[in-house]
Order: sequence, then C-alpha cells, then structure tokens
Amino acid sequence: MRQLFQSQTGDGSVFEIGTGDGSLSQNGKQQGHKPCVWKMETEMGQRTVPCLKISEKEKKAMKHPEYSGHRIPAYDFVRAFACVGVFLFHQDRAIAEYLPDLPIVHLPEWTGFLFVTAFFMLSGCMMQLRYGDTEDDAGGQWNALQFYKKRWLGIFPAFYAVFLPLWLYAGFKRGSLFYQGTRWPILLSVFGVDGYFSASVKTYYMIGEWFLGALILLYLLYPILRRLMAGTPALLLAGGLILFLATADLPLLAVSPLANFPSCLISFLSGMAFERYIRGKSVDTGCPEGQSRSAPEVRSQSIEEERFRTIKEGKSQSGKEDGGARGSDSAVLALILAAAGLLCICVGMQRSGMTMVSLSVTCHLGGFVVFGLLFLTGSRVHNRHNSTSPAISLISAFSGITYEFYLVHHWLIDKAMRFMSGRISAAGMVKAAEGMASANIAVILAFIAESILVFGICVLAAVVLKKAVVSVGLRIGIASGSTGNSTGRS
Repeated sequence: MRQLFQSQTGDGSVFEIGTGDGSLSQNGKQQGHKPCVWKMETEMGQRTVPCLKISEKEKKAMKHPEYSGHRIPAYDFVRAFACVGVFLFHQDRAIAEYLPDLPIVHLPEWTGFLFVTAFFMLSGCMMQLRYGDTEDDAGGQWNALQFYKKRWLGIFPAFYAVFLPLWLYAGFKRGSLFYQGTRWPILLSVFGVDGYFSASVKTYYMIGEWFLGALILLYLLYPILRRLMAGTPALLLAGGLILFLATADLPLLAVSPLANFPSCLISFLSGMAFERYIRGKSVDTGCPEGQSRSAPEVRSQSIEEERFRTIKEGKSQSGKEDGGARGSDSAVLALILAAAGLLCICVGMQRSGMTMVSLSVTCHLGGFVVFGLLFLTGSRVHNRHNSTSPAISLISAFSGITYEFYLVHHWLIDKAMRFMSGRISAAGMVKAAEGMASANIAVILAFIAESILVFGICVLAAVVLKKAVVSVGLRIGIASGSTGNSTGRS
C-alpha cells in the first residue's frame, strides 16, 4: 500500500508535500502560502486532516538531505570524516615515499584500513537501508537487473571520465596504449577492478584504489547476500565470520590479508547487520512490527505532522528520524565498548608474542570502533543542531561528493608531492634531519599548508567531476547517480 500526502491551498490547488516512504517532494507548484488540510489517499479511500502552515524557510528545510529519501545525517558524518581520514593517510604515505629522510613520525601502515573498514561497513548499511526488503525504494518488486543498472550508473560514468584521459595520456607518453605489454588487463580497468588485482597482474590501474574493485565484487554478490540476510541472517553472518577468520592471514590473489575479499565481506556484512538490527530497529517510522525501516509502507499521519513540527521548530527529529535515533545511541555505545574491549585484548595478546591473533582481526575491531564513534558523534551533532545549520549542510555537501573525491585524490596527492619534493632544498633536508627546531617547524608548516591546498583542489575537482557527469547524463537521457551512497550516497 502506498500513501500520498497532499496539501490543499486556499484557492483549491493541490500541493504534494509527502509520500509514503517518508520523503518530501514538491512536484506541483504551490499557489497559496498557507495550506490548511492534508489529503491522505490510500487504497481504503481518501480523508483530510488539519495540517500545519509551511513557510518558505520550512519548505527550504524540506529539501534538505535529511528529508530526501535515504539520506541519514549520521551516515553522512561517517562518510565525510572517514574520507578525510583516508586522505590524510594517503598524504602521509606520499610524504614517506617522496621524502623518506624527513624526521616526521609517519602513521602505521594499518591506519588507513581503519577508515576503509568504516567505509565497507557504511556501504553495507546503505545497501540494507535501500534494498534490504522485498520491495525496492520505489515501492516495486525487487529486480536484480535494475539494481545492477543503478550501481553501474553510480560508479562507472565518473570512473571512466577520470580513467580514460589519464590512460590516453599515459599511452601517448609511452608510445603505446598497451604499455604493460599485454592487452587483456585493460578489461580489468573496464570493469573497475584493476586496482584490486594490480598486486598479482600488470594492470593499467591509475585511479580507484583496491577499495573500488572490492566494492564492485561485493555488489555483484549483493543479490545473494540480500536474500540470505532476509532469510537466514544468523547463518550468513556466522559463515562470513568463519570465512574471515580462516583467511585472516592469507594474501589471496597476492592481495594483503587486510584487503582480501573475505576481509572486505565481513565489514560489508557487519554494516548490513548494523542497519537491520541496531539503527533500523530503533527508528520509529510507524511501520508494522517486524518490518524493516526501509520498507516503503504507509506511515501514520502523526509521523508526518511530527516531521513538519520539528521543521518548524528548527530542530532535528528528536532521535525519532533518520538523524540517528536516540534509542540506538545506547546500543551503538555498547557495541563500541565491546569492540574496544576485544581490541585491547587482541593488542595485549599480540604484544605478549601470541601469534594466534592476526593483524587483520585487530584492524577490523579498530575499524568497527571508528565507525561507531563517527556514527555516534554524527548522531549527537545532528540532534543538537538545526538541520539546516551551516555545519550540517557543509558535512552533507561534502558527503555528496566523496566518491568523486575518492577517484581523484590519490592522483592529485601524487602530483603535488612530486612538485613539493623537487623544491625542498637539500640544505633544509639536512637541517631537518639534524633536528634543528626551526627547520622542523618550517617543514611541518609547509606540509600542513600543502595538505590544505591539495584537499581544496581535490574538493574542487570532485565538484566539477560530479557536475559534469550529471550534466552529461541528463543530456543523453540517463539518470547518473553516484556510488557514494553505496559508499555512502544511495
């Protein structure tokens, strides 16, 4: 059953302001400014009930990502800050590669995997949120082909827009497009998995990292994972955990144990379980008992009135809506404490020389803690600030371009570091190596400024890339989405 909320203005025109999935829309032009009734149309008939006045400021709030479909402000927070963490890690790795003699304490190699684990969990959360029930987000029956089509449109237009120019430029410089000596590996780039297999095959990998290839493989399996999560979730989660523990120390396909496919799978499944059993169960949406929050079922009129009342007051949904339910905060905190406790035990065992605990297990526990802390912080920040405040809007806006940012950031970091390394004087390097305070401070300030500048350039490039892809998609008549919501944007 699908429900349509409409507002009738004083002159009799009808203005649609809500749909059965809880999202808000403005499909018609409102002639009046003070709607006076709801029109609720269901299969059982139509009835009208009083509604609230909607000002221009409130209508602007209705367009905010909080009220548009599957955007979860707490998930936006996770996505944005995990992306910043990955950027800083890659920046640190670039400094270590191009300027190894600088007296700077570098981040451990496993640090980046903490944020990557959070990203895989977030991807699982978004898939469960959007597709986790028998119906899709439009209210129709689940269709695996439509799912693959949406994922393709979300990933590959932007990927090709960056990869093709770089590949053609590299081929021009080296005198051949197939400069690796063989042609077939270009197929790995066509399917976006070149980064994931680059450790075992000479590929034409340039952008996307190994993470993108692993995510694409997870999407290929998702229809099966979705069915198992709906039917036998305990068996799926137990099987994923056993597979992960059995392969935690194995470099499958020459991929690091921290990045092998079972390692990625358990993070993805953990995200699906988090959305299904923790966040989704705690959100009061008016759905019948036993149904997941993402099902587009009929909501009660009181839910919609509460939504507009909180918009009018300029507040968040008091923990009852997508910003992260207060009811789930205690459960998330309990999970954080449990994961942190296990993490401390694992680290202690490793320090005492016990080899039975692998680094992969430790990193995943750390990644779960990072995800939980970011989610909990995002939930609290959203609940304490106006939904349209500059800080919330900025986080949401950056969250919307994280996929494009992810595609371009490593290449831009590499080019910027090549530029910087050629201009830092040998004398300055020697002074820094000798521990002179002034040289150390100057070098540190220089790299802080460089990091801020490169981050800004990456954001600008991501915005341009997103707008270009969307514009081209509209011109040729396709709806080009972004994977963000798989990595975050839905």
